[in-house]
Parts: sequence; structure tokens; C-alpha cells
Amino acid sequence: MSHWGKTVDDLVARKVVGPGWVQVLKEVDRTGFTPDTVYAEVPGSVRRYEEVTRSAEPDRWARLVTSPEAVVTQLGRSTVDGGPVPVSSSSAPAAVGAMLQALDLQPGDRVLDLGTGTGWVAALLATYGARVTTVEADPVLAADAAERLARFPEVTVVCGDAINGHADDAPYAAVHAGFAVRRIPAAWCVQTRPGGRIVTPYGSLWSPTGLTRLVRDRDGVASGRFSPRAVNFMWERGQRPVWPEPAGGPARTAASPVDPRFVLESRSGRWATGLQLGDVTFDPVPVGGDRVLRLWALDGSAAAVQVDRNRWADGDGVSQVGQRSLWDEAVAAWLWWTEAGEPNRDRFGLTAGPGEDDVLWLDTPDRLFPRPRAGARPGSPVG
Repeated sequence: MSHWGKTVDDLVARKVVGPGWVQVLKEVDRTGFTPDTVYAEVPGSVRRYEEVTRSAEPDRWARLVTSPEAVVTQLGRSTVDGGPVPVSSSSAPAAVGAMLQALDLQPGDRVLDLGTGTGWVAALLATYGARVTTVEADPVLAADAAERLARFPEVTVVCGDAINGHADDAPYAAVHAGFAVRRIPAAWCVQTRPGGRIVTPYGSLWSPTGLTRLVRDRDGVASGRFSPRAVNFMWERGQRPVWPEPAGGPARTAASPVDPRFVLESRSGRWATGLQLGDVTFDPVPVGGDRVLRLWALDGSAAAVQVDRNRWADGDGVSQVGQRSLWDEAVAAWLWWTEAGEPNRDRFGLTAGPGEDDVLWLDTPDRLFPRPRAGARPGSPVG
């Protein structure tokens, strides 16, 4: 059995995909939709990548492409320090499979695929029997994908802004986004037919790891729950944050009311906390060396929390600058999650519609999630 066949069989064993998608995934091998140059992170490094070309290292290239991991296909420059960061990839097969399954398609359905990338997902959808309109913002990627997809007459490749969808081919039975957002764009709801599905990664700068499936009603409102599966996708190009210089002025010091490790130890807790913070991110605490947890917000507010032993409980364990007290916000958001019984992400839901802010809820739409604190709402375009 091929490496790719083993990857697909693993998705079946884990119940990521049902029978309808198995043959499609085996038939449309990712290998045929991956460029000859990909990028591998240097082991043990922090954001260092090296080229792996099909011609120079065919075996290594093949191992990467047939693996169960995402494959980086394009690098850009970080808005923080100018270092290399992935800006396009071929997503992990498990994430792709989970999203395809959630679309709940019937052969002949018209699907809007957003973030074409290599064109692999559009090919999977077409092979399943869907009529596909796929939208890619990068003109080079769009042209390359169109060439790979030329043998699929059911696929139309459009170079454009995926946030705007593509009204010409609407309405769609389903919308699939291959990138993360912090707010559901109104165009997606408008262009989805009543009863249609919107499947997209959704999260915050703090933890972009939720996957939601929304169903659109006759009034243009889409609502649904989050999947229990964690996913990790790149941000939509227009929502990549540009971080300002940290705010100046005197620091406010205090003790932390909780061990900062508690705030970070649960994926569901980080995810629920991040949805309340909106425009805040953090640096993971390193294993050795500097034991300080740092937080930033898009308005320049910042916080530093001591992690070593009980330093966080000292009078100067937390240092905060700027208009906001970010650590106080993070603790309050985390405490809400603990007091709610530490719910997993699949107990949360989302309602979105044209002209409305997204509404997050717990268990039922009438049990509202706390609104984001102080800064940008989830989905506010930045940078």
C-alpha cells in the first residue's frame, strides 16, 4: 500500500471521513496538487524553513507530501520581525477530511471553495460530484491552480477576495473556507441558499483552533455548533494582524490571582478565553531560559507575567502597560470558562448574519457568550 493510501486509511480508522469520501481521497492523491518546491521547518528551530525540491530530494519531498501533516507551499514575511512565515499550504488531510464531511454534500451541489491554494480541495469536491467555484486572492497561486484543475470541467477558478465570495455563481449549497476567520463575512451568508452549510475554521489571535458548521435559514442568518476536533489554519490574508509597538508609559504591577500555567493548559480553555479577548495574543512560555508569559493587543497594550515557581503571586508578578490590563482580562475570561464547568468547544455555537455581529453562545442560542473585551471584536480586519 502507498504512503498516501495509509494516510487515507488512518482517516477512516479515526472516523474522520465516511465511506462517501474514502474513494475520492484515494483517487485524488495530494501529490498531484503540490508544487515541486515545498518548505520544511528546520528541526529544533523557531520559524526557520528550508526548501525541499522534488528534483533534488524526491524521497523527502514525497514523504512530506504523503504525510498526515500540512505542507507549507509558500512563505511570506512576518509583520512582527520580518522573519519567514507560512502564507499558503496544503492543509493536513485530517482537517480537510473533517471539513469535507461536514459539508454534507450531494452530487450536483454547487460549492463555493474559498482559498484555492494548490487546488487539491477543489479537485476533491469535483471528484465527489460537486460543481465548484474556487476563489484565490494570490494571482500566481490562482493561475497555477487553474492549470492543475484544467481537467476538471466542473471547477471554475476565480482570482479575487474570498471574503466577498463570488456572487455570479450563487446561491451555493455549501461554502468551504480553507483559512481561519474571526468573523463570518456577510457575503457568505447572502450567497448560501436556505438550508445550505458554511464550514470554516474560526477563532481568535489567542487560539485559532475552532471549526464551525453553520446552516443558513430563510432570513439569511446562519447558525450552528463548533466541532470537537481542533484545527489550525492560517488566517485569511486580510485578517493577518499587524502588531504595533508596545505602549509606553509606567508599568502597573500586581500579583496574579491564578497560576498562569492554568490559563494555558487546556486547549478548550485557551479557545474559550481567546474568543472573549478578541485582539489579544500571547507568546508561549519557553521550556528553558526566560520564564515570562507575554501578552499583546492590537492597541499596543501589553502584559508580562512571571511563571517561575510562585513569582506570579508576588506583588510585582504581573507588569502591564497601555490603556488595558490584558492579564486581568485574560484571567476574567478564563474564570468564566471554569465557572461554566470547563465546557469543550463542541458545546459552543455561533450565529451570524448580514449586518450583524457574530453571536457566540453556550449550549443554546439564548445562553450568550461574554462579548469580547475592550478591543477589536473577533473578525475585525486588522493590518
